[in-house]
Amino acid sequence: MLLAKKSIKAAGDTKLAAFACFTIVIDRLEVYLTTNAVDEAEKNTVFAVLETLSQSGVFMLLLVSRNDFYPLLANFPVLMRNKDRGAHFDVTPPTSGELSQMIRLPAIAAGLEWEQDDKSTITLDDTILADASLQPDCLPLLQYTLQELYMQKNGNTLLHDTYQKLGGIDGAIGQRAEQRYDVMPQNVQNALQHVLPLIVQITEDGRNLTSRTAGWDELEDDSHIVFVELMVESRLFVSELHQSKPCFKVAHEAVLRRWHRVQDWLKQHQSALVSKRRLEQQTKQWIDDQRSQAFLLTEGKPLSDAVALLADGSVKLSDNEKGLIAASQKKQKQKKLLKRTTVGALACLTVISFCAMLFSFELQKLAERKRLEAEDLMGFMIGDFANTLRSVKRMDLLEGISNQAISYVENAQQQSNSGLFNVTQPSASF
Repeated sequence: MLLAKKSIKAAGDTKLAAFACFTIVIDRLEVYLTTNAVDEAEKNTVFAVLETLSQSGVFMLLLVSRNDFYPLLANFPVLMRNKDRGAHFDVTPPTSGELSQMIRLPAIAAGLEWEQDDKSTITLDDTILADASLQPDCLPLLQYTLQELYMQKNGNTLLHDTYQKLGGIDGAIGQRAEQRYDVMPQNVQNALQHVLPLIVQITEDGRNLTSRTAGWDELEDDSHIVFVELMVESRLFVSELHQSKPCFKVAHEAVLRRWHRVQDWLKQHQSALVSKRRLEQQTKQWIDDQRSQAFLLTEGKPLSDAVALLADGSVKLSDNEKGLIAASQKKQKQKKLLKRTTVGALACLTVISFCAMLFSFELQKLAERKRLEAEDLMGFMIGDFANTLRSVKRMDLLEGISNQAISYVENAQQQSNSGLFNVTQPSASF
């Protein structure tokens, strides 16, 4: 319980009244804000419950988040409520005076002494204070450095040599991790490439890095288990129960930021981690919507990045993520097959239409030729043939032949003027 003070204004005076309340502290809120295991609706529900508790007068809530993840708070209106009334406050980096108290007061309480450098006559606490003042994120580094100095003290004296071997404030955690790594067997060292994807996550823009909790059952090989166990023994990792499940994570995120092997690995696989982050979000939407095709990866960069991530193997994918990639590839293959079939059918129709057009054109030429022949025949009957019939006095034959010729000419003219696909060969019989 926490004894809190509440401001009560009465009769123009402000008085402080003490009241007892329970305190709920949620540290590393940024991990919850960035996780894909919980959707936005569930997060809003949790924050609404916390808001109700905070307004009950029985609970006081304190939510702690890293400042580089602060913009994520704006996505949740309930967390931004009463910001202008002091509900939010920034924890600024400690001043030199505050750092001095953090370094010296615990040593005084434990009866420890600081070794003095023979050459410079500067005591170790002054050296640590000067180094820590140059580091904006020195608190986890300082905590680990002081802990290591205490574990390696000589009697009640904290030694300069130990501090130098640790690499000072800046290199203490990184050097400690490197020293522990160097004495591992080769096969255990190789496990670093498989363990890091389990405990590291990055935002979609690739700028902010944070750690995550991984289950022991996610380790696939004995060498992976040995690696994590050795890191836990070195107090670089911690093992804990998370939701009744054995898990592990880094003891300080400074391990990720200060160990050069981790930074080298991040630079090499940054794009893969960003793709993994996006794939996790898409997979969650796909699963939540009963594996709807609407949430499959679209053709282009989303699908190609996911396929490349699957082929790379540097980042482990879950069965659901692999299922999403497979379903997306299957859909794209079906679309490509349908597209090819449609294009093939259109090509066949084009060829058939072209052939029909050529055939129709030939028939038109034939009909035109028949029409000209009919006109020539008509001219012959009207001219030379008619004169011959007059000379033999058989003009009665001319009328019947003329009707047949006129019918033939008209038929040829109609066929010559017909469409491309309905031309028929004219009859030559009388």
